[in-house]
Amino acid sequence: MNARRIIASKRTDLVYHANLGITENTAKTHVRSPADHVINTVYVPNVNLHFFPNNTGQCETCNSKCVANNCDSSSGRCIQGCYDGYWNRTCNTECDAACFSCKQTNGSCSKCKNNTRYGPDCRQECSNTCKSSVCDVNGSCINGCIVNTFGKQCEQRCGEYCLRKDNQTICSEKTGMCLYGCRTGYTGKDCPQVEIDYDTVDT
Repeated sequence: MNARRIIASKRTDLVYHANLGITENTAKTHVRSPADHVINTVYVPNVNLHFFPNNTGQCETCNSKCVANNCDSSSGRCIQGCYDGYWNRTCNTECDAACFSCKQTNGSCSKCKNNTRYGPDCRQECSNTCKSSVCDVNGSCINGCIVNTFGKQCEQRCGEYCLRKDNQTICSEKTGMCLYGCRTGYTGKDCPQVEIDYDTVDT
């Protein structure tokens, strides 16, 4: 529905009214003054974001699972997304029982109730090389890796020729680079290369 046409004079304050159910957050309308004045444009704020027309044309309230109870006033689509546990355009579908929250577009889990599980349905187990076996919905270890492992899921082992120091991890959890250097006879970031003893090489 369009805002009503308003007649106003330059010499008086502009007073206006708008019908309920304007679809946009702000609706532009023209204000026509008397014939000797110009046409001005004003922006009328949306006065109701909590209703939309159903299939019979009657006004229906937005789904209570819409964030802030706001929805598009022509389609009922939740504008700011859904509260945790629901998804779909109108937030009328529950997420999988294993999900704490899910994506509004397809219902895949965006956060799992059990932080030792991951995946689109939170059915996969986090790696046991993650500290406390805790990971995010993508399987990446949240609290870091157990000793001497690295990678997003801590799925790789530190190089066997990295120097050790007490009981601390010997390589970077992110890159696998040896933290304290290499054992004698090896070189490189993760000590994979055998050092060449040039004194023993024939010339």
